[in-house]
Amino acid sequence: MLSNTKVANLAFSDEVLKSRQNSTSIELSPNRSVFIRLNEHFPSKQKTLEEVATVIKEQLVRQAAIDEAARLASTLFEKVTKGEAPETLAKEGIEWSVVGWVGRDTQKLLPQLTADIFKASKPVNGQPTWRSLQLNTGDTLLIQLKGIKTDAITEEQKTPLLTAYADLISGAELDVRLNSLLANAEVVKKPEYLTLK
Repeated sequence: MLSNTKVANLAFSDEVLKSRQNSTSIELSPNRSVFIRLNEHFPSKQKTLEEVATVIKEQLVRQAAIDEAARLASTLFEKVTKGEAPETLAKEGIEWSVVGWVGRDTQKLLPQLTADIFKASKPVNGQPTWRSLQLNTGDTLLIQLKGIKTDAITEEQKTPLLTAYADLISGAELDVRLNSLLANAEVVKKPEYLTLK
């Protein structure tokens, strides 16, 4: 509830914070509303170093680990692109797993990973391609793409694609014609007329 911007804004409004009155009704959903009343207010203050030291240390250690993982991934990326077998590079902290064929709608991988797989270069002459990806978690992955396969499009799938393509072309053609007309037209802008009441 506190993540709702209406609630947060009203909690710090003059009505609630300074006048100490109940807030107006805040509708969270069609059948759910809340009111806010100030119980206690702590003015904002800067935390002391002792209060934030643990958090800062954790953030620095995490960032150092992320940077080290990225450096290691860069070294490994160089080795595998030169032909070294990825299985031979596995050691503590480094995992190698084969996922198999992946479709765009797969549920077995993170969406970020699936999207990145489909950005990878296609293998040429049976030679796999490699791609490096840093996840939001800070982990770095090396992706090996060994091949791609496409299914033939059925007539049922073709129809909406052809319709969308035709709509796209006709929309683009209309834009070109309108822009051409505007470029060659003499446009006179007149002030708005006042309506008499």
